[in-house]
Amino acid sequence: MYKLLVVDDEPIIREGIRRFIAGHPTGFTVAGEAASGKEALELLPELLPDVIITDICMPMLNGIELIEQAQTVNPDVKVIIVSGYDDFEYAQKAVRLGVFDYLLKPVAAAKLMEALGRVKEELEQRGNLLRDLDELKRRVRESLPVLRDRFFHDLIVGKVAADGLEQRLAYLDLKLAGRLYAIALLKVKTLPAGREGSIAGEGLLQCSLVQIAESVFPVAFKPHCFFLSGDKLALLLAMPDGDRQRAFIALNQNLQRTVIAVQRHLALDAYAALGGLYDSLPQIQHSYAEAKEALRFSLLNEKSNVTNFEDIHTGSETQCARPVELERQLLSQVKLGERQAAQQTAAMLLGYYRGLPDIKPARFKQMLFEIAVLMLRMVEEAGGIIKNVTRDEAATPYDLIHRCETFQDLQQFLTGFTLSCLAEIEKVRAGKGYTLVEKAKEMIDAALSDNELAMDQIAARLFISPNYLRSLFKQQVGESFVEYVTRMRMERARALLDDATLKIYDIAALVGYVDQHYFSICFKKYFGLTPTDYRELQRLRNP
Repeated sequence: MYKLLVVDDEPIIREGIRRFIAGHPTGFTVAGEAASGKEALELLPELLPDVIITDICMPMLNGIELIEQAQTVNPDVKVIIVSGYDDFEYAQKAVRLGVFDYLLKPVAAAKLMEALGRVKEELEQRGNLLRDLDELKRRVRESLPVLRDRFFHDLIVGKVAADGLEQRLAYLDLKLAGRLYAIALLKVKTLPAGREGSIAGEGLLQCSLVQIAESVFPVAFKPHCFFLSGDKLALLLAMPDGDRQRAFIALNQNLQRTVIAVQRHLALDAYAALGGLYDSLPQIQHSYAEAKEALRFSLLNEKSNVTNFEDIHTGSETQCARPVELERQLLSQVKLGERQAAQQTAAMLLGYYRGLPDIKPARFKQMLFEIAVLMLRMVEEAGGIIKNVTRDEAATPYDLIHRCETFQDLQQFLTGFTLSCLAEIEKVRAGKGYTLVEKAKEMIDAALSDNELAMDQIAARLFISPNYLRSLFKQQVGESFVEYVTRMRMERARALLDDATLKIYDIAALVGYVDQHYFSICFKKYFGLTPTDYRELQRLRNP
């Protein structure tokens, strides 16, 4: 109900209007009455009426004066004049003051009803407009972090024009004034198996990283943080001090503290890289490119967890001879099943490559890739299955090596890959039990869309008992039948989400879920995000 304030020095008029409002469905209620303009002004702050119905000729303060002063209290208040004077001068003043209507006494009920209907319609339109504006403001506030994130991503790759930079900063309410600018990158190593539950999802990990970075850096250096990937945080730094050496030292110290804080509070390995310092914000793209290069060189930096672009040796690489004999020895040991000897030879190979002067990370990884390919060829010749070595159907040896972030990662990769190749060859020789599991996995892969897929039907097709298949799965796959099927379904669903033409319910059906809601619950339980949130996150990462 909208509120009315009735102002007239004649009690009978006020009473008549009040009774009319009470007896008709006008959408209004009489919130108050006043016998003069002065009395009405005193009631305004308390009643806050939507509409004032007022006479003109009243003692102490007339209706025109009341309207003028009421509009200073509430410019949006609507006014209907009810007067016994058909005076042109009064009408002119009423028009000038934006009076909604001017009714002559005695007022016919139909005319008052019609005037109230029109003013109510206008009030509703204004209310809808205000609600729409509030909703728009709310949406802008909620989307501001996303808009800022996109801006930062555009800025560091040179997609923001210098002549429009100030306007975008103002719109996003960003303060990036400084005398020197730089980009730092903070990278958290991939969580090891079994550790996922200790950090409740990617979102919490990201919040924790931002909080640590913002708490470590002093106020003057407060970084603007945004993520390039789930575990790679970019820090855009605007420094008020123009002294490059002092700023460089301070940045390195704070990056070191940030990495140590991540290791201490999150129990995660982390490292950082710093690009060059530049005089203007549009040049930040160069600092970002340098920070990326420095981060790649972190692979070979065992002395510090912060790598500076300025410290990278960019001279030409030393040409080197391949350690052919060591490579042959490793292949022979894998083929013969000599586990301990193969591990020792793998360590010697890494030591050889690590000792080469001026070797760059890309070249280092290329050499290991070539060794891995030779081992896979040997597995294939023995009748083994390559994807059992990589343990990831979508990953090649190149992918696995590319994921390595430190020298220790490369050590673990080569040792683990060598032992996996050796084990695969041993399994081929072990005989039928291994073949049954592989056939079962192929059947599962072909039937993932079947919502009634069960161990019994797979076992029946293999002419073995479910209990025997269950035992084989646990021994040779390392997980139960249900766990394996769930993992395969979730991985396939994640891959299908990259296809924007597929609806969520289509994807659910393709991986064996009849109920889309239940599929979303399972997906979130597995990955920590709903399918919709995961797709949106991928879209933001790969615009």
